[in-house]
Amino acid sequence: MNATVQPNNTDAPGALQTAPLERGRLRLHILASGSKGNCALVESEQGIVMIDNGLSRKAALSRMAELGVDAGRIAAIVLTHEHTDHVSGLGVWLRSFPAPLYASRGTVAARASTRDLEAREFDPGDCLEIAGMRLHTFSTSHDVTNPVGFLIEGANDAVGFITDTGYVPSGAAHALRGARILALESNHDLPMLRHSSYPRSVQDRIASTEGHLSNAQASKEAITLVDSHTEHLVAMHISQENNRPSLAVRGLAGSLGAALDALRARIDSGDFTPVMISIDGMPKDFTFQPVYQYGSRAELTEFSSFSELLDTFYRKKDQQENLRRRSADLTRTAKTARDRLLRKIAAREQELLETEKREEYRRRGDLITANMYRLKRGMRSFEAQDYYESDCPTVTVPLDERKTPQQNAAYNYKLYNKAKTANRMLTELIAAALSDMDIHSITEYSRAECDRDLADIRRELVNAGYIKEKTQGKRQKQPAARKPLRFVSDSGTEILVGRGNVQNDELTLHIARRTDLWLHVQKLPGSHVIVSQADGEADEETIRQAAALAATYSQAKTGGKVAVDCTQVRFVKKPSGAKPGRVIYTDYRTIITAADEALAERLRKD
Repeated sequence: MNATVQPNNTDAPGALQTAPLERGRLRLHILASGSKGNCALVESEQGIVMIDNGLSRKAALSRMAELGVDAGRIAAIVLTHEHTDHVSGLGVWLRSFPAPLYASRGTVAARASTRDLEAREFDPGDCLEIAGMRLHTFSTSHDVTNPVGFLIEGANDAVGFITDTGYVPSGAAHALRGARILALESNHDLPMLRHSSYPRSVQDRIASTEGHLSNAQASKEAITLVDSHTEHLVAMHISQENNRPSLAVRGLAGSLGAALDALRARIDSGDFTPVMISIDGMPKDFTFQPVYQYGSRAELTEFSSFSELLDTFYRKKDQQENLRRRSADLTRTAKTARDRLLRKIAAREQELLETEKREEYRRRGDLITANMYRLKRGMRSFEAQDYYESDCPTVTVPLDERKTPQQNAAYNYKLYNKAKTANRMLTELIAAALSDMDIHSITEYSRAECDRDLADIRRELVNAGYIKEKTQGKRQKQPAARKPLRFVSDSGTEILVGRGNVQNDELTLHIARRTDLWLHVQKLPGSHVIVSQADGEADEETIRQAAALAATYSQAKTGGKVAVDCTQVRFVKKPSGAKPGRVIYTDYRTIITAADEALAERLRKD
């Protein structure tokens, strides 16, 4: 544990780093923190998130200038709650520097000064994606509508932010544990508060579970929130009347010192646990104790010894790297095939454009035929009334002087019929090529976990005609097909997920019962998901979890909210001649959900 403790100075801005940002790292700037105004900035390489704005525009810009922060890089503003010292500067600021405003449900409407502001509302527990950062929201405890705090993650970093709360709820504690930078409220010294000039009712409000953390409470929480990955602990919202920076720092430092002593004693006695950290199924790091700064994204695996941990870690690292390299080669091959199709489509679309002149050929043939009595061989053109138009204008009809009038008419009809046939054929060919463009339905969402998965993807690409089969040497025996991914919902219901298009067909058309539920992400490539109803109708929570799995194993896995359609298998049909994985369905309902990697890891059983 190497955390430094520092108080926030409400009279001057502060930043925890001054060196250039490292890739994937975050920087916390505190412009103000206290009853006279609150405003903080979390900066990534891609932009800045402003947390609250209770400062005047002039004060905010002045303090940002002192820190060398460009106001134009602010990508969004997020609110903790609606108290005046957190929102008073919003209206003026947004008129000068328009940016999306995010607030928990009901927060903006709770105060007259913010009621007219346009805000994107979220519920505590939602995750926001802003400027390359993931903002995990959690509930706090304050006497307002819907207060929240944040764990803000970069690629390789995490900033925890919690102020204006009477205690630290369990969900907040879980989210904040192990953040590299932790901004934690340490508002008042309880004896100073009780001997202050504040009315007793105000004192009771501040000290309540819907008020503010005291120095003692902050020190107690710091013991569990700070670990070996925490580098900075910032004492926030220090009361000018009922606290002193020295008191806040002394309390926090004392608790951390005690925690450090305890940690050293554990290590000296051999009391540590080898732990491997995996994110998205890939080994990321290892340590001597569980860490929590990655939140639900990380899977922690404990080992009996460091030898076993290191063997497993580097073996999986090698496997994943080899798999990544071979997967990249396959993706590159598929991309080449896709680019070839794009060029073919562009050429055929140009040919199709040229066929649009076919009606002109037919019109010329008709006009030549109607005026045959006037025409002679050797004429290059003639004037005629165009009876295709309502006002019958005079038009010039070109002729081939080498042909007779009859031959000119026949030639134009021939061109018309040729263009008509070409139009129909080209339309069909373009439609087929556009269908072939859907290579991503094979490669994009497939979660290749081993060489056999890659072999399955390659075989499907070959069967679909996207790439040529390798014929070097003796033909190898094809490995047995892998079973679908298997999950079990929290209520004990089996959920099956297809690994690819061929398996999607097998799962839906042959394995699933007619009464089972079928789910698929709407209008995007993805896995077929089957919910067993062998023992009766599935409960709503199981269906919700299955919908999240459908989103997770689809092209929408990196996005936000997504629509997932759900129906019984008996309403799912495969059109004649359709490619693997292609089906049509009726009698469905739509569920709005989001991908959930952590849920997939928790429910997976194979």
